[in-house]
Amino acid sequence: MLIYDNKVDEHSASNILQYANSIEGWIEEQDNPGQPSSGYSYTLEDISLAHFLLERTGEDYTGLVIDRVYFNKIQPQDCEPFYHIDGLEGLTLLYYVNGTSDPDDLGATYFQTDSAIEGVNPLPRRIVTFLPHLVHRASPYRSGVRFTLAVKLVRGIKCTFEK
Repeated sequence: MLIYDNKVDEHSASNILQYANSIEGWIEEQDNPGQPSSGYSYTLEDISLAHFLLERTGEDYTGLVIDRVYFNKIQPQDCEPFYHIDGLEGLTLLYYVNGTSDPDDLGATYFQTDSAIEGVNPLPRRIVTFLPHLVHRASPYRSGVRFTLAVKLVRGIKCTFEK
């Protein structure tokens, strides 16, 4: 897991948050088949935000292609999200759209390791990348909506990450 702080400028962060707040047509999302909905998602057809966030990390994503780009929305009254994996190979990028620096407001992403559960706090403008087979789950904020933007990368013949 890699954490990138303050890689997104404040103006861009504000625009991404405005975009998330303006979305209509959220669909219920399940972490695993057969479980209750644990929030909502909205898939983006335009992958320019994915390219923008990938560029901010400064990493080389050669050999990976963008599979899915979507916003997640969790409200305090939603069912507590379940532990899940995103896939068996590739990479997941998670951007905290409306992060908080108050740990008492919760909203962390929890990762289950062999010996512990580790949380990543949803700091403003934070990007996290991790292997999709890592077992993880989100947690809602105590008050207010928690937005994240997820980018799922999978192995591919050529990287579609072009300007």
